[in-house]
Amino acid sequence: MLIVTINAIFGAGCLFFAQRAARRGWPFLRTGWMAVQSNASQPDFRVNVFRRRAISEGGRFLIGGLLWLAAALVGFLLALYFTRLAWIGMFG
Repeated sequence: MLIVTINAIFGAGCLFFAQRAARRGWPFLRTGWMAVQSNASQPDFRVNVFRRRAISEGGRFLIGGLLWLAAALVGFLLALYFTRLAWIGMFG
């Protein structure tokens, strides 16, 4: 019964982490994509230094958002795993 409780606590913790990571990653992803898209669509983005800087900063935001969303996916998968272990321990 102790193992079931520990697995349920880990499952809840991983789900909480996944929720927080998804909430943190989505604004980074959206902001980064908008920065890259709006500056790369201009005709002088290869020559203008300020546009190139904005594109590189947007790329950093985009990569950060993707990493946060990947962490949310891993947290969600771990939450499913620990919840399954708790379910099997309780009813299986």
